[in-house]
Amino acid sequence: MDRFRTFVLAAIVASFTVGAAGSFLFFYFQDGLDANEEKVTDRSPPEYSAEPIKHGNLTIYRSPAMAFRQAKQASRPVFLDFYADWCLNCVKFQKRMLEDTHLNQALSEAIVLKVIDTDPAFEHYTQEGRFPELNEALPLFAVLNPENELIWKGQDYLDSKSMIQALNQARPTGE
Repeated sequence: MDRFRTFVLAAIVASFTVGAAGSFLFFYFQDGLDANEEKVTDRSPPEYSAEPIKHGNLTIYRSPAMAFRQAKQASRPVFLDFYADWCLNCVKFQKRMLEDTHLNQALSEAIVLKVIDTDPAFEHYTQEGRFPELNEALPLFAVLNPENELIWKGQDYLDSKSMIQALNQARPTGE
C-alpha cells in the first residue's frame, strides 16, 4: 500500500511540475507566437463611419477620427470608453454617465468616444500599444488630450473622481 501511495504522490508532483513548466514556457514565448501579426505603429485615430448618437444630454462619438477632429476644433479632451454588451460594468457605466451629476458635467465639456468591442477601431486600439488591458478585461476608460496623447486610463467604472481630474488635466492650456 505504501508503494502505491508513493507512486500516486510522485505522479501528482510530476504532473504539477510538467504543467507549471509548460505554462511558463507558453507565456514566456507567447510574444514570439504572434510574430506574423502586424503591430499597429500609427496612433492616428482610425476612420470608422459611424455618426454620433445622443445619450441623455451627452453626444457620444463612435468614429475616433471624427471625435479627435471635433476635440481639436473645440479644444476639448477626449473621454474614451471601451465597451462591450457582455461587460456588466460597461453597461452600468452607461447609466452612471447620466446619473453622477459631477461626472456628467465633466463629460458634457469633453468629447466622449465609445469604441465597442465589435468595432474595427477596437482591433486598432488593441494593437497600437497604449491599451494592453483590452486583451485582458473590460471596462477600460481613457482620457486623451486633443492631440491624442494619453493622460489617464483606468478600469474602475466607479472612480468618477479620477476621471474628472484627468479630464480637467487634459484640457488645453489657455482655457
